[in-house]
Amino acid sequence: MNHDYNTVCLLIILLGIIAFPVMGTTLTIDNATLDNVGDTTQVGLHLDLVPQGLTGYALSMSLENPGPAEIISVSFPSWATLSDNSTLPSDTLIILAADLGSQIGNDTPNVPVANMTIRADAPGTTRIIFDSYEINDEDGNPVIPVIEGGYITVTGPDMTPPAGVTGLHNTTYQQDLITWVWSDPPDSDFSKVMVFLDGVFQTNVTKGAESYTAGSLLAGTQHTIGTRTVDSADNSNATWVNQTAMTAPAQPVAPDSITSLANTTYQQNLITWNWTDPTSAEFDHVMVFLDGVFQTNVTGGSQTFTASGLRPSTAYTISTHTVGATGLINGTWVNNSAWTAPVASGQKGVLYVHSIPRNAIISIDGTERGRTNQLVTDVPAGTRTLTLTKPGYQTETIVIDVPPGTVKALRRITLQPLSSPSVNTGTLWVYSVPRNAIISIDGTERGHTTKVVTDVPAGTRTLTLTKPGYDQYTLTVSVPAGGIKVLTPITLTKSGDRGYVQGDHIDTEIYCRLYPDSPQCAG
Repeated sequence: MNHDYNTVCLLIILLGIIAFPVMGTTLTIDNATLDNVGDTTQVGLHLDLVPQGLTGYALSMSLENPGPAEIISVSFPSWATLSDNSTLPSDTLIILAADLGSQIGNDTPNVPVANMTIRADAPGTTRIIFDSYEINDEDGNPVIPVIEGGYITVTGPDMTPPAGVTGLHNTTYQQDLITWVWSDPPDSDFSKVMVFLDGVFQTNVTKGAESYTAGSLLAGTQHTIGTRTVDSADNSNATWVNQTAMTAPAQPVAPDSITSLANTTYQQNLITWNWTDPTSAEFDHVMVFLDGVFQTNVTGGSQTFTASGLRPSTAYTISTHTVGATGLINGTWVNNSAWTAPVASGQKGVLYVHSIPRNAIISIDGTERGRTNQLVTDVPAGTRTLTLTKPGYQTETIVIDVPPGTVKALRRITLQPLSSPSVNTGTLWVYSVPRNAIISIDGTERGHTTKVVTDVPAGTRTLTLTKPGYDQYTLTVSVPAGGIKVLTPITLTKSGDRGYVQGDHIDTEIYCRLYPDSPQCAG
């Protein structure tokens, strides 16, 4: 308030020092009815008669029920030389006024006191009541009026929404549905709950149901229910009440197979295969096998595998299984066979042939090429038949692959002495994939695969195949006396050490005699 308030109060107090109450006056507050929330109206205050005139007043008022209405402004009559009021809008009001010009004389009827502007806030009824008042006439006597009226009625529509739901939570943990429950608000006019799932409206749940189930959901997915309450007048609570829950995860399943498996190369010593990974969310990697032997795991997204160190003009088969992130393997094989390119006409390689005992005759494809132990040059590249013969010893014949433009050192070949035919011995044909594995029978080395092993003591024998980079393979065989037994081809499994490649090793001294300018032979 400003300094006028203090001035008015001082005047009223000084004039009322010698006071004689004046009775029989009525202070009337206008009644008012507002049809709609937000409407405003004027409410006047009047004294019906002031027998001894009027000096001023100090009135304190309030709304008995503040909900339906609010006082937003006040104006004073022209006789109020000085006036002031408390801050508005508010549910309470203090007004002060003084007639310093003696404009209100004796027996003046229907004296205007003030005019208030009232705004409707909600349907309902309230009343303007006086908390305290002080009115003085020209002689300084207090005027004690009878107070009438002041009823304010708002008849407009209900604009107050209900409270939100409480205790919202899920009660299920299933793969394809979630059920939520809650407690309805206590508002008497509450009607329903609007339900949204992941931001999309689903349905209205009638008062008292207090539950909603979302079905046909995906396993292992997150979903959010959103709720808004509505009353019978369609007032909607703008505040969301939400809760997020998960469906149960699906049981692990194996991924789909790869597709479009095909080779993309045509070279003598390698084949590259490409494919398309499955789109299964659970897919992790591809298990790759070559001719039935596991090679490696190819991580999802790579979609390619190259097999190297292969023989020219040879068919190879890639086989694949897909594997999920949980380790589940798709049991369906996806295979593809491809050929390496043949050796070009005129390409040649070098062989180092070593035997025990030495001085065996070396024949390649039926042509004599010297004696062991020695390097054989100008050998046509590709698949060749090598035969070693020596008087007093069994002939040894093996199939070899001669790489073009390089040296291949064969493993040592042990020749077996000739013996008279005996009904106490038999013959074994031993074949392995890959070739050139050492054959041992009952612990005695008998050559390398693939070969026919003669003079094997008849009966039950232990056959062992060993090859660097592969797991040892042992089996028990029954050797027929005086007969031949052809064993089923044996596939060796790669071990953790895959650094050794058949035929790559050759003595440095021999290599440097052939290739003196090679960097390995410098110095």
